[in-house]
Amino acid sequence: MNKSMKLVAVGAAFLFGTALVSDHAVHADTPRFDMVDVSNWNGYLSVNDFVNMRNQGVKAITTKISEGTWYQDPTAANNIANAQAAGLYVNGYYFAHATDNATAVQEANYASATAQADGLGVGAVLAVDAESSNQMAMGTAMQPVNATAEKQVGIAGGYRSTTYTMGSHIETTPDGDKSWIATIHTHQQQVKTTTHRSAVGNGSIMPRLMV
Repeated sequence: MNKSMKLVAVGAAFLFGTALVSDHAVHADTPRFDMVDVSNWNGYLSVNDFVNMRNQGVKAITTKISEGTWYQDPTAANNIANAQAAGLYVNGYYFAHATDNATAVQEANYASATAQADGLGVGAVLAVDAESSNQMAMGTAMQPVNATAEKQVGIAGGYRSTTYTMGSHIETTPDGDKSWIATIHTHQQQVKTTTHRSAVGNGSIMPRLMV
């Protein structure tokens, strides 16, 4: 497949419905590749595609659900069903554009309704992917907006949530949040890492592999 697929090693119990991983559970020098991030860019993936991922150590997927209040990823329902059939845990995310609380609520409602229609199970993670240029420019002022979005995801859909953003803009994630943070490292292959922030601002680094 020519399109890039992000293999996310979040490796955290947070993704699988149990307790949050502790900071010492995963280290940058011992990466785990546990979760694949898929979207319409990857097309309609089959059960066999996901079985192959599972056989290579993947435990979960996160699939793009929506964007703003106007776009629904057409591959989400297919990927959710097929990943579940392959025995993988399934999570989702939506690409947010909100820079104020009112819009954050609208986007969270839209994403939650879309996720439910696509078959994303209650209790899964539906992450707020906040990385637009307008959001990045707000810095710490984005924290309450992202917190509002996360809370509304739980109210509207019964999903757990977190903020998913870029490593260069960790200040936009709510304090104490177990956020997914992406940064890029170059060695042999293009690798991204996600960091779960703890209440004191540090966390475990979880690599994401671009394949």
